[in-house]
Amino acid sequence: GPKLRILDLRSDLVCKTICSEIGTAFPFCFQSCIYSQHSILKIEAQHRVRCLRIGNSGSEPQSPQEPMELLVDISLNSTLRTEQFLSFLCSKIQQNVGSLHVCCRDLQIDRMSGHKSILQFLDLGCIENLEVDQANLSEVITLLAQVIHLNSLTLCNIPFKTYNRRKFRSFLLCLGRLDHLQELSLSFFCLTDQLHKL
Repeated sequence: GPKLRILDLRSDLVCKTICSEIGTAFPFCFQSCIYSQHSILKIEAQHRVRCLRIGNSGSEPQSPQEPMELLVDISLNSTLRTEQFLSFLCSKIQQNVGSLHVCCRDLQIDRMSGHKSILQFLDLGCIENLEVDQANLSEVITLLAQVIHLNSLTLCNIPFKTYNRRKFRSFLLCLGRLDHLQELSLSFFCLTDQLHKL
């Protein structure tokens, strides 16, 4: 069978993958994703448990597709090249349901309304750095509820007309749940009479 387990296509050459088992960073590591329930390590552990159960029952285990993990940074910017890549990626995810885990650590979204369908294919719990340009506050709140391991968050061009007290309160609650957040950048984000709450 294929030997490839982890394919790292991230553009940052100094990226290191964290091995939580030994608490050290290595340039190449057998355990890439530490957050997702669909990480290669967890899939393989579940497969071993199934094989043990089947082995104890005496019947032959079926050979499922080998699990694989793809680490990639994604920029949703509506260019033709991006659209072609994302279309290809989505088709591969659909073909390999349960065996291919796409781990996106850095996600940039330009115009949230045009990219909602792509987000359903990503495991948003893996994202550590998120940048959103041009979205309404409701869309941001929905996204923040799912990206619970963020280290950095950049929000640009969130129009003032989308703010109301309840939405802003929900936004603040979402920020409060981001325990790992170290960097927050708000550009063209109107905070008139709201800065003290933030």
